[in-house]
Amino acid sequence: MLRRDPVLGRLVRATPGLRMPGAWDPFETAVRVLIGQQVSVAGASTVAGRLVERVGWRIDAPLPGSLRALFPTPEQLAAASPSALDMPRARAEAVLAFARAVADGSLDLTAGDELDALVARLTELRGVGPWSAHLIAARVFDHADALPASDLGLRKGAMRCVGAAEPPTARELERLAEAWRPYRTTASAYLWMASAPSAKLARSPRT
Repeated sequence: MLRRDPVLGRLVRATPGLRMPGAWDPFETAVRVLIGQQVSVAGASTVAGRLVERVGWRIDAPLPGSLRALFPTPEQLAAASPSALDMPRARAEAVLAFARAVADGSLDLTAGDELDALVARLTELRGVGPWSAHLIAARVFDHADALPASDLGLRKGAMRCVGAAEPPTARELERLAEAWRPYRTTASAYLWMASAPSAKLARSPRT
């Protein structure tokens, strides 16, 4: 379907098979999504590394490289202090609320909820917004129709694909993405690709 779409079709035909990356460890991936709210990928990686050093499983056996700890379990992270997470308090509280929900069983990372129900359940947690909920739905729960519409990268990709002068709002992107249902997760992967400065698009900006 996306191959024939007037906005994404050329990208899909040029790079077939692009998909959103999944999760080897669902809990770690979801926490990384929460850590990555409103920060760069590099910044989120630094914060996540510090979290593992302070809260994770210590490794006594010598291993190659600098690996000294494993990502904490939900129970370990749920018991941590917000000050140990080295991030703004509101974001730390969101991470801890998520960890507590997983640790006490109120959030099952293997559940097969419908997308809207899952997003609603995730956004009930303190500090978890629609962007995080949709990205967790896509990467952790493998939902095919998730759309983190407020993401600036997605909006920039949409801007380039339609030849606009500025990124659409999240609401405008949601309207544009109606044509991509039920594959908005895959469409998101192509929009992120289109947002890269090196992406070559045939369209030129509208005047």
